[in-house]
Amino acid sequence: MGNNNIRLATLEDLETVRKIAIEWQKEANGNDFGITMDMPYHLADLQALISNGDTDLLVLCSDNKIIGYMGIMLYRSPLGEQLVANERYYYVLPEHRGFGSLRLIKAAMEWAKVKGCTHIQFSVNKMASNMYDKTCRLYEKLGMKSFEMSFIKEL
Repeated sequence: MGNNNIRLATLEDLETVRKIAIEWQKEANGNDFGITMDMPYHLADLQALISNGDTDLLVLCSDNKIIGYMGIMLYRSPLGEQLVANERYYYVLPEHRGFGSLRLIKAAMEWAKVKGCTHIQFSVNKMASNMYDKTCRLYEKLGMKSFEMSFIKEL
């Protein structure tokens, strides 16, 4: 599968990340919830995450080509003094999921430790991907616990 590595994104990476985000949009916009991805907003948010102190955009590369990304940010827990890392966006091209996805998750955990976090939070939802069940099982295998449940209804 090539040489997989993780690095922090730069502004120069945004065009490549945009192409990957379009692939995610194609996958996500087929959801049953009537919610579609707003690509200009998503790209602006990704740009804002790049090296912004308490946020970063991690990119997964194979043979020096970007094949996935994860936006990550810090927040103080409203229930205590803990500093928590929160995955904001996470997408890996389908043909690179599995080992590549796991490397990206582990890199996010390391990023959180370096930033002084006591916890890390990952989200999974059925709007973003058809991989909901597999992703939940992966997180559980990594020792994570279910944290919250959301419900949605189209109005």
